[in-house]
Amino acid sequence: MALVEQLIKQRTALTNQQQAFEQLPHPSVKAQVAVTSLLKELNQQIDLLEASVYQRIKDHDDKLLDNLKSIPGIGPKRRRCSSC
Repeated sequence: MALVEQLIKQRTALTNQQQAFEQLPHPSVKAQVAVTSLLKELNQQIDLLEASVYQRIKDHDDKLLDNLKSIPGIGPKRRRCSSC
């Protein structure tokens, strides 16, 4: 899950960059498209990694998965980017 946490940090940084672009008087369309594309890719990778981890736990012990998901901060990470 350390990789997922790192990807979430990258997503936050890109989201902040995207918001900064929107504040510019003449934002670069190419830069905005690139950031949006990267955000979509990060979200896909985060979803895939989380699904893989949860599937491995479920295969091992389904009850353990339910218990783990009930702990705040352990369950799936929610997207905070409205445009992603």
